[in-house]
Amino acid sequence: MTTLTPEQLDMIKRLQPFFKERMGEWREGDEYCFWNKFQNKYLYRRVPPNIRQHNMSDAEFSTQVLRIPKPIDWQNPERGLWGMIDSKKDMSEQKFVRNENNKVHLLVFKNGTALEFFTPDPFTALLKALCEQEEV
Repeated sequence: MTTLTPEQLDMIKRLQPFFKERMGEWREGDEYCFWNKFQNKYLYRRVPPNIRQHNMSDAEFSTQVLRIPKPIDWQNPERGLWGMIDSKKDMSEQKFVRNENNKVHLLVFKNGTALEFFTPDPFTALLKALCEQEEV
């Protein structure tokens, strides 16, 4: 699990209602982060086999943390960022290409218009596409 950049963290915060809707209940292995006021930084974790080990209720847990979906969830595609790009919202034909400057190029079409995202990594590109899709 890697530390998020400030840009990624901002997008993840804006997308939280969408993530909660699309991902549903917490599952073992789901990644999340929370602000630790004593260490003055975000801490990153995975949901353990028994969520109650956190000594918090499900409601408290859900409101105090930020969900971090996987870029691609091979077992449950709809729970990963790639699977959240929604053709029902006229977002279609996602294509990744790494260009000559070693940047990731994500191309998606929204209402027939090409949207291009050039980012250092696929995770950031997918977050940007979802922010565009959800208009946040």
